[in-house]
Amino acid sequence: MQNCTKKKLTILLFLVQTFTLHAQHKIELSGQYLTRLEQRHGYRNLANLNSKSAVFFTQRVRLNFDYQNKYVRLFTSIQDARVWGNEPQAQNVGSFGLHEGWAEIFIKDKASIKLGRQELVYDDHRLLGNLDWVMAARSHDGLVIKVNHKNAQLHIGGGFNQSSENLIGTVYKVKNYKALVFGWYNQKFDSSRASLSVYAVADGMQINDSTPTTKFRFTFGPRADFKYKHLNANIGAYLQAGKTITNRKILAFMANVYAEYISKKISVGLGYDYISGQNGSKTSNTNYNAFYTLYPTNHKFYGHMDYFLDIPTDTKFGGLQDVYLRLNYRPKPKGMIGFDAHYFFSGNKVADPALAGTYLKLPLGFELDLYGTYKPWDFMDVRAGYSVMAATHSMEIIKPTGSRKAYQGWSFIMVSLRPSFFKWEKTEEKK
Repeated sequence: MQNCTKKKLTILLFLVQTFTLHAQHKIELSGQYLTRLEQRHGYRNLANLNSKSAVFFTQRVRLNFDYQNKYVRLFTSIQDARVWGNEPQAQNVGSFGLHEGWAEIFIKDKASIKLGRQELVYDDHRLLGNLDWVMAARSHDGLVIKVNHKNAQLHIGGGFNQSSENLIGTVYKVKNYKALVFGWYNQKFDSSRASLSVYAVADGMQINDSTPTTKFRFTFGPRADFKYKHLNANIGAYLQAGKTITNRKILAFMANVYAEYISKKISVGLGYDYISGQNGSKTSNTNYNAFYTLYPTNHKFYGHMDYFLDIPTDTKFGGLQDVYLRLNYRPKPKGMIGFDAHYFFSGNKVADPALAGTYLKLPLGFELDLYGTYKPWDFMDVRAGYSVMAATHSMEIIKPTGSRKAYQGWSFIMVSLRPSFFKWEKTEEKK
């Protein structure tokens, strides 16, 4: 019996040693420290004439552990996000949380399965993004199946959320989707000078009444990217259908187009976004026409002052049109200065609450964003920006917390450090 046990242990040790010697192992321990000073007077909502600016520091600290071999990758990101001074001193207040924690299992070189808490970031973040500008950022609990073949990728994933380990039932009271299913297909053409992505996303919201039910919203459509010499362009169009939690039929859409000229030091771009909304004059319309932008990084698109971070709520369900110009100047490889100009319009008629039967004019406001970045080292960058909003009467009605006659300005300076504390890699050739 002892000899048999020794033989089994010897075989087991041999297999472990063989796996260790023949596999490639990568380990990295890294971190992030990000702090931002902000001055707000009209950020997100209009400020009043007699209001004072808000000034504060926020910060985010992350500790990341990444392990990978031929068969599996394990990644963990522990995060703390806070406002300076938001906790009393000399008290033990727990604040660290799990931003990401996932395992990815590789199936040869063609496919993988990724399970756990993870960011969902696709293309330009327009439908699925990590919202990294917000200190807490965004991540999802679920799984993603990835398949790669030459110049094509297919990702299919989703999640099913619960607020606790229930004994019975499936009631979900957290302000989040109950279920999410998505597919993303990407095909590259002409040596990656052109690509086509197709999205299909279904997210379900639960109605918590005596009989909990889940209403699903379906979003699908293509996005295309093009590159030719000094020109870049992209175009996207997405249709939304399904049911709202009040059981209204959804019929909404979003479209965007952007083109830019890029040289060594200067880039100039012009774009237009359209997001559909409710037509306030068609009171007999039973359909829901306000497009919901799902789980994006809207800070990238609709002005740095984030007046339209939560669409359609931030537009009073009237939709949005955004005509914008973008200029970037890079005097040196480590530095960049940017300038964005946005002219916002409602996407549809919004009823004027002050006078029955009348509707707000479409123009909402004009925003200017000036910003710059400087990267002294690979692991560090410094960013700063200043933005102003010139709002119209219609914006004042849609954002009724302040006055369009007041100064609407926002500024920030941010320092970001992303050091790699430890990195180890070992590859042994099979003898």
